[in-house]
Amino acid sequence: MTKRNKPTKAKELTIRVSAEERRAIEGAAGADHLPASTWARQAVLRRVEEARREQERRVERQRVGRELAAMLRSLPDDSAHAAELERSRREDWKR
Repeated sequence: MTKRNKPTKAKELTIRVSAEERRAIEGAAGADHLPASTWARQAVLRRVEEARREQERRVERQRVGRELAAMLRSLPDDSAHAAELERSRREDWKR
């Protein structure tokens, strides 16, 4: 009976690295007691997660910025009070 090759569910991602880069990857993977492909996959997936969190933080900063701008625009015009403060500073300085 012949052995059937079952197609794997996972797809491969080919990356090109120089011999020096490959040695560095294999050395780092070996230090973690992992095959280079597993170590590289973990490193890439960690960076993907970091990028996702960075994007979420960017969106949140934009949302907060819009809310703050709206709050500032909603503040009442207090130019009369500012003018009174300036007048009192000038007069108090003269004393």
